Amino acid sequence: MKKNNVIIFVVLFLISIFLLWFWYYLEFNKIDTPLDLVISLLWWVLIIVAIVVISRLEKVRRNRVRTIYVTDNEVYNSEAGIIPYDDPIRLISVLEEILVDLEYDFVRKDPPDKKTFPVKYLVRTDDFEYDSEDKNETWEGELVLAHTRERIAFESKLELFNLLNRY
Repeated sequence: MKKNNVIIFVVLFLISIFLLWFWYYLEFNKIDTPLDLVISLLWWVLIIVAIVVISRLEKVRRNRVRTIYVTDNEVYNSEAGIIPYDDPIRLISVLEEILVDLEYDFVRKDPPDKKTFPVKYLVRTDDFEYDSEDKNETWEGELVLAHTRERIAFESKLELFNLLNRY
């Protein structure tokens, strides 16, 4: 979740706690109906449900941002745009550079025209972590063949490299 979303939910939660405490402090619970307490508890449930929904939507959005479309000599990502590559062996490093540089902001590049950009593969990344100091990396996802829509899972950079060279 974005930092702003977390801040908003924390503020709403604190306001709810304060209002509930204030309601008891002024002893409105003794003169009012229990409906006020029910409404307050429903408000808290609504906040929790909103947090869960926004978290899941953000996860789906990040997965879409990590999707990369591959042709024979270009790749497209919604955040990076179209990036040409000349050597098929260099394709993995181009894909890796795109994933490392992702900021997950809301600025999107225009998608290419389908006639001039014949997609051969889609690389959908579920989990990507890269640590340049330790040379540790995690790269899991699936390779989707555009012409057959066949999905092939991969669990490492080497597996993806082998899949791209095979198809």
